[in-house]
Amino acid sequence: MNLPAVQEGDLAVIREDAEMPYVGRAAICFMPVEAAGDDAALYAELTQALKDDPRVETVVAPPSDEQEFMRPILSSFGSFEDDESVDDNAAPDPFSHLHPFTFRFPILLQVRSPRRLQRKYDSFTHIPADLYWAAWDGLTLVALWEPEVAKDGDAGTLEISDLHKSLSPSGGLLIQDILEDVSKKCEADFRTVPCSPNCGYTFAHSDLVIRTIGKDNETVFHDRDDDGLIHVALATKHTPRAAVLELLFALQFTGRVFARLRSDGRTMDSAARLAHRDVSDLLQLNYERAVLSTKPILRSLVERFRARHWRRQARMLVARISLDLVTLERARSDWARTRALYDDSAQSRNSGVVFKREYELGVSAVSTIEVREPQSAIERVTGSLDTRALVLATALGAIVGALIGAIVGSLL
Repeated sequence: MNLPAVQEGDLAVIREDAEMPYVGRAAICFMPVEAAGDDAALYAELTQALKDDPRVETVVAPPSDEQEFMRPILSSFGSFEDDESVDDNAAPDPFSHLHPFTFRFPILLQVRSPRRLQRKYDSFTHIPADLYWAAWDGLTLVALWEPEVAKDGDAGTLEISDLHKSLSPSGGLLIQDILEDVSKKCEADFRTVPCSPNCGYTFAHSDLVIRTIGKDNETVFHDRDDDGLIHVALATKHTPRAAVLELLFALQFTGRVFARLRSDGRTMDSAARLAHRDVSDLLQLNYERAVLSTKPILRSLVERFRARHWRRQARMLVARISLDLVTLERARSDWARTRALYDDSAQSRNSGVVFKREYELGVSAVSTIEVREPQSAIERVTGSLDTRALVLATALGAIVGALIGAIVGSLL
């Protein structure tokens, strides 16, 4: 194979005498469901819908009585407004969450569709295959396919340029489309998780070159900076079904922890955005009231009447900001615990390189979240409201005291 030589000390990431490799990628995608339900019935409905799809050639699903079903908790993905129906005048629920329907032993799929009928991602018009193999445990999805070999190349020779062409971003989207369609048939939603709010790509940005090294070895992921690819040595025999199953098992735990980490990070981001939105509204309200106070009373009676409920609005915004911050801090605490678990699991077999870019983007986003401005705004405005209430109470007390004193004086 015309691939870069393995560096000394590496674990047989590329074997020159190995079979032609597979290529593939991984993703986080799931069906959100209720916290409880008939797992076996939903699983049977899901597998039957897959078998009924004309693009699915083979479905291998363990019997439900041999499965282990779970509905773990994930906090919200995306914005609260998109995912949790938080209206403009409402605040997030600090305990808002959803439940993906997952199963311990994955469903294996062999799918086929003409390239002209497959969805393309953005401007990447090249479809690298019409036949794919996939494994999905309800949360982590892995897909692989056979790479294309240049027609003018030597027989059995695979060039780096062939690998990059075979790893077109449009490759594998067919599988997610099938899962989305069967989820709808099960009357369920289907969520794919893009790498960041600014990117709509729903697979991890890691191109995998997958070689089998036999069951007597250990699966290892290797990040090669010289060719920009993730090389995977799979401890299994060289068949697509065995390879995709081993790939899923090698990534399963890391993928599940990563999904939880991403969900907590996105919740933090959403809560922070809501907090800054509400702070902006609060400061704008405070500014408008300050401007109004500078105007002559008689000339601004209409404006003052219209703004008569400003304190009620201010208190509502203060309460919403407080709830925003509680949501953010709850997610921050969960994120910190999950990150420690993820960092530990990512070292196993070096599997963390598969989600490396998304992980770094998530850590960077979390590190930029700042809450001092909302906290300061609450303190300033609340202090102003409380001061006025204290002055008013003191004045009323003085008036009532004077009246009582006058009445008592008149009686003596």
